[in-house]
Amino acid sequence: MQKARKDEKDVVIYADTNEMTTKVAAILLNRCKLRTKRLHIGDYVVSKRIVVERKISEDFLQSIVDGRLFRQIGEMKKYEKPMLIVEG
Repeated sequence: MQKARKDEKDVVIYADTNEMTTKVAAILLNRCKLRTKRLHIGDYVVSKRIVVERKISEDFLQSIVDGRLFRQIGEMKKYEKPMLIVEG
């Protein structure tokens, strides 16, 4: 794994508590200041302008079926730059 550059360690990202067991969180822990808290919108808040919702393919499909995806995306619009990442 690459060592973080000095300026990367100055970056603070907030991760939802449910994300802390993921590989993404493990990588971020070595690259920046990762803070955990219960997020009401998204899985990661990268800045005051950027929120990220991360879904694996199964969760993505299920969230379409149960209508959760559209509510989540609507809430994410409170941020200037919402992002949806679908893995798989």
